[in-house]
Amino acid sequence: MLFLASRLRAEGAALPEPRVFSADEMARWIAEDEADMRRLREQP
Repeated sequence: MLFLASRLRAEGAALPEPRVFSADEMARWIAEDEADMRRLREQP
């Protein structure tokens, strides 16, 4: 990873802009993740 990071810095690669997510999107992802965890725990 350090090798790749140093190569990108040497090439002057710009960082991408931070992504912005709405509170609704994040809440849906959390709910999906929690539902997946419940299903995983219910498996024998």
